[in-house]
Amino acid sequence: IPLTGSMPDDTFAIHLVDEAKSNTEVAGVALEDLELKETPIISADDIISYTRESHRIELAPAAYENLLAALDRMGTGGRPFVVCVGPQRIYAGAFWTPVSSQSFDGIAIVLLQNEEHTIRVQLGYPESIELFRGFDLRADPRILRSLEEAGKLQ
Repeated sequence: IPLTGSMPDDTFAIHLVDEAKSNTEVAGVALEDLELKETPIISADDIISYTRESHRIELAPAAYENLLAALDRMGTGGRPFVVCVGPQRIYAGAFWTPVSSQSFDGIAIVLLQNEEHTIRVQLGYPESIELFRGFDLRADPRILRSLEEAGKLQ
């Protein structure tokens, strides 16, 4: 299901999965078949900086507050998302709360409690190479190129 709208072909964005699907259900569906919310939860315009080595993302304060509001009822089981560059879907993962006692074996975006307006894209929750299953696509060249062209990559 293609993304609609007027998104340029090289714009970085993170979209929430539109359906009420669990992370396990999302893992079993092809990226192209997922229904995504049309408006990204995070766009390149929302990002102040993306640190390549640590995959830390500093968000503008308003964008961070919008993210918190959107994830308010996520519970401890995460909220599925898809990272896109323009209409291309790169990988799926889940937003994860740092107070969750549940583990997750995919790519997780965690809100960092001790760093204001900062999130981190990590392998699994809690972060663990042993726990993580799948391919690490966080440094996909399309993502890095898009963030670099937007002046966000550090």
